[in-house]
Amino acid sequence: MSSVVKKVACPECGKFGKVIIKMLGPDRYEVIDKRFHTATCSKGYSKPKHFRKSSWGKSEKKSHKFFGVSPTAASGACNGDGDGRSIHDMRVEVKTTQKSSYRLTFSLWEGLCKGALSSSEEPVFQVYFSETFPRVNIILVRHEYYYPHNLYDWDTLPTAKLNGKSVTLHDYDVARLPMKIPMNTPAVAMTQEQFNETFNRDV
Repeated sequence: MSSVVKKVACPECGKFGKVIIKMLGPDRYEVIDKRFHTATCSKGYSKPKHFRKSSWGKSEKKSHKFFGVSPTAASGACNGDGDGRSIHDMRVEVKTTQKSSYRLTFSLWEGLCKGALSSSEEPVFQVYFSETFPRVNIILVRHEYYYPHNLYDWDTLPTAKLNGKSVTLHDYDVARLPMKIPMNTPAVAMTQEQFNETFNRDV
């Protein structure tokens, strides 16, 4: 079977290197990541393989079902691909953390937005806090996508505190959502329930 070799930067930690995509069949592939990720990067290999699959895989499956998207082949290999896509509709990037906070870099959000919008898709970011009970997750959408629906007054929404070129999302932030995040592409953070309410979705 054929293989594709790409030299790309990790959208999370910025490390540059080779990613090999081996096609094993019509619907099967293997991704070999040769990049040396930072210790805190979720694309790295510091955690046991069985743990990564059980935690991240479950989060992605839940997210795909919630948004009605399909898994993206080799989603971690290239910038802006997203973990799930509904062609010409939505592109979703999913992250899971065991910590009580998650640092979202501007470059990751902007890369997702650029990749999605170039294909006429709406970028959506979702982070799961796996150690909370009940399990907490936060969804980010663009302000331009949110604004026409605008059940909550944009001017009165609380504003997230930025840390240079990133914003830190905490599990306890759910108590003050929705919240605006003034990045280059302004975003609104919300709960799943608020997402359903805002976009008039069936729960």
